[in-house]
Order: sequence, then C-alpha cells, then structure tokens
Amino acid sequence: FIGGHGGRLSEIMARVAYRLPDAGSRCPDGLRTMTHGGVIVMNSVSEDSRKAFEATARELGLTFRPVAHVALDDYNPIDILKAEKS
Repeated sequence: FIGGHGGRLSEIMARVAYRLPDAGSRCPDGLRTMTHGGVIVMNSVSEDSRKAFEATARELGLTFRPVAHVALDDYNPIDILKAEKS
C-alpha cells in the first residue's frame, strides 16, 4: 500500500513492481519477491496522482484495475487504486 509518494510515485512503484515477478527470486537488496498476483494499492485525492499511478502501472506491465471511489460527504473524495501482476 502506497499511502503517500512525495512526488516519487514512479520510483516507488518501479521498486515495488521489481519484487512482483518470480517467486523466490531476489532483488539486489536481498529481499524476496512476491509471487504471481501481487498487488500495489494506493489512495489518491488528486487527479494527477491517479493518472500517474495508472500510467506507471501500464509502463511496468501491471494490470490497472477499476478505481474504487470513497466519499463520506461532498468534499474530498478518495480514489482507491489497484494494479496487479497478471
């Protein structure tokens, strides 16, 4: 789950996606990768972040899933974004 990205969304997603491919393989930092079907999830309050998440997911070969919209009132709706390894 990406709770905030400080303008480094593409970098964060690339690093996480690197861990998604093959079960048992290792990243340069020695951490194990996730298995098939791993997901990246992020909440977004801005259109720019939503578009950046979707574009980066596609660039990384991840499948962008439908957006879930959450709004407790008429202000500050939140989009919950999900991309997964196919």
